[in-house]
Parts: sequence; C-alpha cells; structure tokens
Amino acid sequence: MVKKIVEVTDFKEVLECVNEIQDMYLSSSCDLKALSDKILFLSDAIINSEEKNKTNVQIYSSASVKVMECLSKNQKLSNKLFYEWYGVVKQLLAVLFIYNTVDALICESDDEYLNNLLIDYFSSRDNDNITLAHYFAVRRIARQDAKRCYDLYIEDYKKYPDLLKRIYKKSTYVYDQSSICDEIYKECPICSSGDSEYFYCANQALLNRNNFSPAKLWMKCKSCGNLYAYNFPMQKNGEINGHYTRKNSNGLLEPRNLLNIYSNIFNHVREINNGRRYLEVGIGCGEMLAVALEMGYDVSAVEICKEDCENVSGALGVDIKWCDFLKYETPDKYDVIIMGDVLEHVGKPIDALKKAYDMLDGGGVLWLSTPNFESAFSRMRKFADPMWNQANHFTYFSYDGLKPFLDKLGFEVKRYDVSNRYNGSMELFLQKN
Repeated sequence: MVKKIVEVTDFKEVLECVNEIQDMYLSSSCDLKALSDKILFLSDAIINSEEKNKTNVQIYSSASVKVMECLSKNQKLSNKLFYEWYGVVKQLLAVLFIYNTVDALICESDDEYLNNLLIDYFSSRDNDNITLAHYFAVRRIARQDAKRCYDLYIEDYKKYPDLLKRIYKKSTYVYDQSSICDEIYKECPICSSGDSEYFYCANQALLNRNNFSPAKLWMKCKSCGNLYAYNFPMQKNGEINGHYTRKNSNGLLEPRNLLNIYSNIFNHVREINNGRRYLEVGIGCGEMLAVALEMGYDVSAVEICKEDCENVSGALGVDIKWCDFLKYETPDKYDVIIMGDVLEHVGKPIDALKKAYDMLDGGGVLWLSTPNFESAFSRMRKFADPMWNQANHFTYFSYDGLKPFLDKLGFEVKRYDVSNRYNGSMELFLQKN
C-alpha cells in the first residue's frame, strides 16, 4: 500500500484498497480484524497525503475513529456508520485526485485499468468535488476511448452546466443545450465512407464559446485516412467561421502576420504561373488580398462572413462576394486561386477543391493552406497541439491523405512548405494539368 499519494498512478492501489474494504464489509463472513487492518492502511495513505485541506482530514479522522472504535469491540458496523465513513473517503480522494490533476496540460493515459477504476469510483457525482474528479478522470480516456469520453463529458455538463467555471475561475463557459446546433456525421464528409473509428475527444469547453458543445469528437476514416468531426454545427458555418475583422469607422485593418510572408508566397506562385487573374476564397482579415493588390494582381474574392466582406471591401476598395464558395457562380477563369485556411472549415472539402480546379485556366495555380495532423509540430506536440481545440474546424487532412484526391482531380503538387503563419499547417502550390 502506498504511504503517500504523490502521483495519479498511486490511486491504483488506493482504489483497490477501498474496493476491497467495501467487498469485505458486504461479505456475509466479514473478518473484522482484517477489515480493521485494511482501513488503517488506507487511513495512513490518505492522512499523509492530504496536506492542503485540513478540514477534510479532521472530518475523515472523526469518521474513522467511530469506525475503529466499533471494530475494536469486535462489533459489525452498521450500514449508516460504514457508508458515512465511505462517503467521507470518496470526498477526500476526490479532492486529492483534483489536486493531482488540475494543472496537468495533458491528462490522457493508456492505463485502461486505472482509468476505469477512477471513472467508476467517481461516477456517482454526489457533489461538486466528486463530479470534478469524475470530469478529470474522463479526460484520461480522450484518446484511449474517445466516444465514451465524449458521452461522459456531455453527461457531466448536463448535471453541472457551469462545470468548467468550478475548476477555472477565468472560465466563462456554461453549457446550454438549446444554444448548440450540432449535426452528427456518421459518414466521412471527405470520401463518403461509413467506416470510421473514434479518434480523439477534444475538451472544447476550454474555448469559452457557449454556442459550441463542451466536447468535440474527432473521427478517423478507415477508407481515406483523414479526420472529421462527429459533431459540428455546419448550418452556422458563416457565423462561426467569420469575424476575423472588427467593424470600424476609420477603414483600418490590422494584419495578423508579417506581410512579407505573403510576398514570398506570391513570388513562388509566379515561378509556376505569372498570370494576373486572381481569386481569393476566404479573405480572413484581408492581409493577403492587400498584398496581392500591391503585387499587381487583378483581384476578386469570395467570403462566407458578411461582416468580414463589408470591412475588408470597405478598407481595400475591392468588391467581395458574400456567399458560400460552393454556391459561388461566375463564368470567369483564373490564373491564381488562393484558398488559405479554408478547407478545414467547409462541409464538402473535395467539392471545394474540384470547384477551384474547374475555375482555374490551364496551367493555373491553387495555393492551399490547411492543417496537417501529421505535421512536424503535431508529431512533437501530440494532443497538446491547439489544432484539436479549434471550434470552427470540421475536417483535417494529412499530406498523404490529401494527395490521392489532388491526383484524381488533376492537380500536380509543385511545392510543399511548412507554414510560416500557423504551427502545424501545410502550404501547397498546386498546378492544374
């Protein structure tokens, strides 16, 4: 038996001991001496570990004294006495588990046995501390058992809508099921396959956006190998993917990146095609469009967010079409199409790529930027990569998962760059064959 609970792994022996004590108590042939010894071992671990909350220790000690006095007289414990003590144990262990977990950036664990012990033990959710302990226990299976993690997250938030605020004082997230408009996707929106596996459950409540579910369940398609969200509010696409700019009266825009990054991109584009007919899909805060104007392109643009359209159009003097790209109709052909950080937002990403291909003139270039879940950054940061908690992202590709679709459409990959703008994103220069 551990003498002090220092790490989460120490809870394995502690919870085994608690379960053994309960089994011994419920047994018709309960050995009172053995039960007493087990309780003493458990008490040693708990009291030595609980340094931050002396009140809980006093409550536990008081409950234990009553139990030990009864056992010392060789008297069987009453249900009332035993379960009062048992409830205090659970409360104290919940506090200890929270202390051991609350500051951990990554809580995921492959220790299936311990994970189940923790989740089952705190599943009663009798009060705030036990519910919070259950919440942290559930976080441990975000990768190991993603669907179960997702279901349990939702259950916890239904019971305590302000759950995250109870843990983090700066949190503003409150669960309101009526404000969440998630659609459930059982088929891959990339290749339409119905054969997928649960991949990862992201703790989306950390974003403090009350119109999103507290959890997002990522799926991995067994057919094309790419990722998509099981739950996503696609019908609110224009609202959730917009507002990169702020309404203003002075007509000024604030760039998010150094503008020379974009001139370097355009110079690489010109090595492939030096035409000037230019279409930008998804304008963001307008910085790339502004650089395209400086570098002499004849620009057109389409954007799904009305507010961003108005702000960028007013600031740059460019006519920007407000609509979903997949519904955008024009007879024009382009030498260059820019699709920067758009693909991960759209409901039908391959249709968007096909549309871009059809709108390019012969030899035209599509510059594409999108997260790569097998990027160097993602490999290094794993599930600490902020990519997993982007509320408005619907699909993720790897390069190997995207390349077959590009080949089938008729694109040739002319250049691959690691993004200078976003960690974990890939930038592709694609030429229409």
